[in-house]
Amino acid sequence: MDVWSGMGPQTPEYEKWGQRLRETCKDKHFPESNDQTGLVYLLLKEKEKWGDKVYVEDGYYFEGLRRRHAEKMREGYNSVGTHNELYSRQGCWDAMQKVLNFGDNQVLRSCGFVHPSLGDSGSVMPVPFDYPA
Repeated sequence: MDVWSGMGPQTPEYEKWGQRLRETCKDKHFPESNDQTGLVYLLLKEKEKWGDKVYVEDGYYFEGLRRRHAEKMREGYNSVGTHNELYSRQGCWDAMQKVLNFGDNQVLRSCGFVHPSLGDSGSVMPVPFDYPA
């Protein structure tokens, strides 16, 4: 997350990352760095380092870095901005719970535990002895 977030608008390297991402991903149409292209870059250029540590969820649409850039660049963005109508507040909340529980499982597994369901952060169970690492 530290490396990935280092591509965001809050960092001094933001413009350089935008240029590097456009050079790497030829179909990138805008000059700013964004979260999706940043993750693709890390998986393409540093696959050995990050490939086994990243789970790519393809059923959701995240607007993280692009929105942060707009908030940084335009006063009052939140008052005039719109959200993606495809996703409800509850749907977004549920998806974020699953993402956080997925990350939590990475730490819990090393201690021998796991959330049995990504949608339930309240329960934890021991990992079976023969569970794959």
